[in-house]
Amino acid sequence: MYKDDMKQLVKVELGCGPNKHNGYIGVDRDDLPGVDIVTDMNKRLPFDDNSVDVILAIHSLEHLEDLHHIMSEIYRICKHKAIVNIIAPYENQSSNIANLYHKIPFNEHTFRFFTKDKIIPPPFDKMKIYYEIPSLGNLWGLSESDYSSQIMDFRVLNQELIFYPEYNDFDDEVKMMLLQNFRNICSMIQYSLLVCKSEVNDEELNTSKKQADKLMKEISQYQILKQSWQTVKYDRNNIIKYLLNKIDEVEKKYNKVIEEYDELFEAHKIKLSIDQYIKNNKKYNILEIIKMIDEEYLDDILLNNDKKIIKNLVLQDNAMGSPYSEWFIDNKGENSSIALFMIVPYKTEFMVEVVTDDAIVNQKKYSINKSGVLWVDIPHTESKIYIRIACINKYDTFSTLVLRNNSNKIFYIGDNCKKYM
Repeated sequence: MYKDDMKQLVKVELGCGPNKHNGYIGVDRDDLPGVDIVTDMNKRLPFDDNSVDVILAIHSLEHLEDLHHIMSEIYRICKHKAIVNIIAPYENQSSNIANLYHKIPFNEHTFRFFTKDKIIPPPFDKMKIYYEIPSLGNLWGLSESDYSSQIMDFRVLNQELIFYPEYNDFDDEVKMMLLQNFRNICSMIQYSLLVCKSEVNDEELNTSKKQADKLMKEISQYQILKQSWQTVKYDRNNIIKYLLNKIDEVEKKYNKVIEEYDELFEAHKIKLSIDQYIKNNKKYNILEIIKMIDEEYLDDILLNNDKKIIKNLVLQDNAMGSPYSEWFIDNKGENSSIALFMIVPYKTEFMVEVVTDDAIVNQKKYSINKSGVLWVDIPHTESKIYIRIACINKYDTFSTLVLRNNSNKIFYIGDNCKKYM
């Protein structure tokens, strides 16, 4: 490249709009003031092969249909060691995501797929960023990562991330950590690329980087945008406090979900243990089964009743994976009370109904958020009482361990409620 006489360079600005920079050939899809060539950049660019020294694209390439196509065209028309300066909105920011005119995303990884060079470019070469891919090792270029042959080579001379003002004072490592985990951290990104059509040495790379930096300093539009973001100051302590609060909120939600999952998983293990116990023991001990469910519940029975009464307890066949079940009780001794130990998936919604004399006397909706005891009002009546349980969502099911007694001395049914239902 012509180091001493920059005016002799053939410079092309793609998507210049009405604000073409001096010394550039303006290319745009619309015939605006300053535009020299009107063309569709989704098609072949109207330049000869190996004819251009500098390419500039400011907030234009993201509007095109295919990044691979436009980069192929840029590579075709550029000379060896030509410089390509690109400015684009950073991918993970709300206005970019919402913009229906933006079709190509840009981030710090974009041009890794246009070279196979292994050297991590600045400023990322001085940061502890995770560029390692297990199958490929710690390298930068990924143009052959899908086992295809490289057809163009753009070396990244420099990448600059323009962060939102509230993050300007943070260390680079912190900013990059935030960038990997949150949205609206970075506003835009600038790339300086070197077109390589044959091998280049370190000295040529360093010279090209200096030329690219000099060219970018002449781009007034970029310098104004950059300065406007960097001059706004925010209270760093407030930002840190906000981020720490956000992290704390996420951690609390995570711990709550883990706690609820552990409780439900424990209930499921109890159910499996009971099933296995019954399967292995034809003459099982009802006390052992109750103990598996709730030792405190077992203590209540033994404290208030003679052990001989336990023989009146009957374990009914389990309802496995059912969306609906019904049981009945009466107050005449036979089937005088019932305890249902339910195992249901987290967030399952179901309806419990109490029916007597062909009328619903109590109906309540439940949502399972944790393990515990549900209380259901039971009327005092001489008639049979039916307990109905039905899942509200047709895809949900539940399992129950049903414990009946044949003596009204063991489970209490009063005017208000029955426990362990």
